[in-house]
Amino acid sequence: MKKYTLFFCMVLFGFSVLAQDNKGWKFSLGFDPMITWLSAKDDLKSDGSRLGFDFSLYAENYFHNRYAFYIGLSYMNMGGKLKNNGNAPLSFNYFDLEQSISTSLNAQYLSIPFGIKLHTAEFRLFSYYFNAGLYTGIRVGGSVRNPTSNEKCSISNDVNLITAGCQLGSGLMYAIADGTYLQTGLKFNYGFVDMLKTSKLNGQPLGVGLHIGILF
Repeated sequence: MKKYTLFFCMVLFGFSVLAQDNKGWKFSLGFDPMITWLSAKDDLKSDGSRLGFDFSLYAENYFHNRYAFYIGLSYMNMGGKLKNNGNAPLSFNYFDLEQSISTSLNAQYLSIPFGIKLHTAEFRLFSYYFNAGLYTGIRVGGSVRNPTSNEKCSISNDVNLITAGCQLGSGLMYAIADGTYLQTGLKFNYGFVDMLKTSKLNGQPLGVGLHIGILF
């Protein structure tokens, strides 16, 4: 975790330097607490949600006063609760999930989001924004709770290495200084790729959360 924190700090410093020298570019830092869950099928079914988060850095290239393309770097923590709804135990890496038993799991990804952002003209320091885009990333960790021992086990071998999906967001921007804005709004993540590898272990990650950030 320390190496990812150091990496994000280095990227943030680079963004702040670029922001001072590049016209048409803006940069933002965001933290999004989220409620995440897994949409399952076949022998698994969704059995509840978990708290997750998305910590992100964005570079926005404005090709118009209020329209921009963006690309960023994000550390995402997603997961949910799953229940064995089949007729036989399901095998994870370290234990078997018995029939009608639930477990909670989560996975962490380092991802690259990209898309388009629009915002309205400013009125009394406020403006509204909307963004839509895609993301793709790689797994950097994961865990599942053994329902028998209640201990967390590594699930990296059961989680797909690659993830991808789409993101939608909308909210308010508030000007606190010339060219600097506080942002808050809602965010929705929709995963295209099952979190788990095998056909019997599946879970499509979904999430909704609150975006809190600063644009400079």
